[in-house]
Amino acid sequence: MRSLVTSMIAIFVFVALGTAVSAHHSMAGYDDTKKITLSGVVSEYRWRNPHAWVVWDVKDESGKMVQWSGELPAINTDQALGMSKTSLKIGDEISVTVNPSKLGTPDGRVWKIVKKDGTLIVDISLMRTQ
Repeated sequence: MRSLVTSMIAIFVFVALGTAVSAHHSMAGYDDTKKITLSGVVSEYRWRNPHAWVVWDVKDESGKMVQWSGELPAINTDQALGMSKTSLKIGDEISVTVNPSKLGTPDGRVWKIVKKDGTLIVDISLMRTQ
C-alpha cells in the first residue's frame, strides 16, 4: 500500500512539473507576426531567473494609462547582450518593442528596449545575427 501511494505521488509530481515547465516555455501566446513599439515609464523591473520582466506605464490613444508587462529572454541571454539588474530603474522613460499577446492583453515578449536618451538597453535581434 505504501509503495502504491508513493508511486501515485511521484506520478502526480512529474505530471504537474512537466505541465508547468511546458507552459512556462510556451511562446504560443505571443503574436510572432507583429512587433509594436510602446513608449512609457518603468514602474517595475524584475531581474530574476529564469526571465527578467519589465513593467511600464503607457498612455493609450485616449490618454488613459495602461500598464504593460514584457518578458525578456533567460538571464544569461540578457547578460550576454549587456543587460544587468541595474539596467533599468523605476521612473526611466523607455520605448519597448514587443510581440504582443494574441489575447489582446497588455503584455508581450520583449525584443528591444531603448531609453529616452537613446541608450540601447537590449536588442534581442542582435543575438540572432551573431
